[in-house]
Amino acid sequence: MKNLRSTLLGILMIVSAIATAGIALLDSDPATNPDWAVIFGLLGGGSVAIMTREQATHDDENGE
Repeated sequence: MKNLRSTLLGILMIVSAIATAGIALLDSDPATNPDWAVIFGLLGGGSVAIMTREQATHDDENGE
């Protein structure tokens, strides 16, 4: 965990993707399909947000 705020944002994005897919798959209507582009976008964005670090953290580590 490199930064608390970006890590929490990433986790929330991933949870949102899982919830979106779960709701679409588990409702009782077989015609409802999840929007996979949105779900994979949220998963990718969440994983990037978890791996990032903010500029202020980078500046503090390098003494700038």
